[in-house]
Amino acid sequence: MRAASRGIPPEGCVMHRSRSLSFLGGMSLLALTVLVLLAGCTGGQTTAASPQGLPVRQGQVHRVSAPALSTTVQTAQRRLYTFAASNVGLMQPAVDAQGNVWIGEMHVNRLGRLNARTGVVTNWSLPNGHYGMMATVIDSQGAIWFSEQFADYIGRFDPGQQTFRIFPLGTWKGACAGYLGHPF
Repeated sequence: MRAASRGIPPEGCVMHRSRSLSFLGGMSLLALTVLVLLAGCTGGQTTAASPQGLPVRQGQVHRVSAPALSTTVQTAQRRLYTFAASNVGLMQPAVDAQGNVWIGEMHVNRLGRLNARTGVVTNWSLPNGHYGMMATVIDSQGAIWFSEQFADYIGRFDPGQQTFRIFPLGTWKGACAGYLGHPF
């Protein structure tokens, strides 16, 4: 029995030895960290060489306190703007340089504008409006460009003159170039 247990320490000894090594390793790491911190906090300036052999100037680092931050919390204002008809199918709004919101009214085939200053909603019926007004985009001169679902044209509205201009998409190989001409 004695020969079989030779060289194998009792269970308590192994546990005690592993705790001692962990403690010793932790203390060594702590001591090394303190030494590194103390070495980096010495006063004065020193010159050292970089790996490329160039001189590097080292100095003390000074902490500067950060400026105080201030925040203002405001309650958002909520408004409900109504259109002339219910369920007009508002589609893809665009905002012009004055803050007015332009929007397609898909179910009634109109172009709508919400005036940012007055809150008044104005509508214009499209000249060929029977396909479903979809997208609105505003160009750099303030003109409103739009498209209708299933239509074979692109439209332009001039807000100053309050006039529409239609640009047909034409044909390609004898078929309409717009969505209706292609069986997608």
